[in-house]
Amino acid sequence: MAQDPDLSTTIREAMISALAEVHTAIPAKVVEFSSGPPATVKVSIVLDYFHRGEGPDAEPVRFTLDQIDNVPVVFPGSGGYGSTFPISAGDFVLLVFCERSIADWLRNGGTGIAPTHRRRHSLSDAFALPGARPKTDDIPAAGHDADAYVVRVPAGKSIKLGQTATKGVNREGDDVLAGSSFAATMAAINTALTTLAGDPAITVVITPPPATPAGSVIGETGTGSSVVKADD
Repeated sequence: MAQDPDLSTTIREAMISALAEVHTAIPAKVVEFSSGPPATVKVSIVLDYFHRGEGPDAEPVRFTLDQIDNVPVVFPGSGGYGSTFPISAGDFVLLVFCERSIADWLRNGGTGIAPTHRRRHSLSDAFALPGARPKTDDIPAAGHDADAYVVRVPAGKSIKLGQTATKGVNREGDDVLAGSSFAATMAAINTALTTLAGDPAITVVITPPPATPAGSVIGETGTGSSVVKADD
């Protein structure tokens, strides 16, 4: 006949059972991203859980938590300043679970809020912090610089400075390309000089400049930024 557990064992088992419902922080993989506003992700927690089987000799039972929808994304920023970037399915985030319900605060903001829900450390009260990554996908050494703040973007992508920025930023020494208006002006000058060169009354030798189509290199930037640097 099995003996009843002693008091210390009962207390320990109760604590283990209670802690199983306390969520703090855990990595997760992004399933979907919505830029919003507000920006949210649907995530799948990457680590499995275990719960005790029935009976004193039962093996732990392994299980996977359901996906979590509408998790707010915490992008860096404050005081009207901030930076955002696309988040793709398959990216990793760190989920941080708040100790009180954040539903009322998310909806209304403010301070001194008495949460409607009494839940604590719940899966429903998570924030997602982008940038969590395993060692197999860590930032390479080339992505670090002891003397610079490094911003990395995938090949073919760009950095946008300003919410409605449309113009590019030249670096010192970058090529300067002819725009359409410059090309049109040079074409008009070329036509005028060609006409003068054909006038028999003009004895000075006139050599019209070559055509300068839009997009051709006409020089280099001498006063571009020497602080903001970027790979070619």
